[in-house]
Amino acid sequence: QRGSVAEKAGLRVGDKLASVNGKIVGSEINPLRLPNLFASLHGEEVEVTVTRQSTGGPQTEVKVTLQPENRPGWV
Repeated sequence: QRGSVAEKAGLRVGDKLASVNGKIVGSEINPLRLPNLFASLHGEEVEVTVTRQSTGGPQTEVKVTLQPENRPGWV
C-alpha cells in the first residue's frame, strides 16, 4: 500500500517473504499467522528477508529492517 511501513522499507509488489528475524516462513512461521506476528512486534525493529524476481533476471534475496504498526494486516 502506498505510504505503508512495507513500502517505506523498500518492499515491492511480488516480493515473497522468506524469513522474519531469521525464522523461515513456511517451516518455522505459519504464513497465516504473519499479520498477528507483525502486530505483536509493533514498535520493534524487525529484519525481513524477501525473495525478489527481476524481470528477465535472477531471483535475489533482499533484507530490510522495518517497524511494524500495532494492527493485524499492517503490511
